[in-house]
Amino acid sequence: MIIGFHDNNINKYCNNSLAARKAFGAKVEKKLLIRLAELKAAEHLGEISNFPPTRRHKLTGDYSGCYAINLTEKWRLIFYPCDDDGNCIEVSDETSISSIQMIIILEVSNHYGD
Repeated sequence: MIIGFHDNNINKYCNNSLAARKAFGAKVEKKLLIRLAELKAAEHLGEISNFPPTRRHKLTGDYSGCYAINLTEKWRLIFYPCDDDGNCIEVSDETSISSIQMIIILEVSNHYGD
């Protein structure tokens, strides 16, 4: 799968383990690297499990159209599916998730804010 980044900060965290460790801690940094390797190895988004521990899941509200993958109990990697030009696209059902071959990582966030 092709992975892009929303901005320079998220690019730095995803491509520099020291920066990720400083920003999120060692546990989250380790899981972030594992999840990124899983995403890079997948041919399409449908290959990423929607069952724990990875748990790919669709988001709602302010993150409508985005997906998240669990990193730890509290932290998650948030991204949106894209077309070949990098434009955000809406995925209508679980079947069409297998057509997604490019994502843009939006952020690494603490879901609970503490």
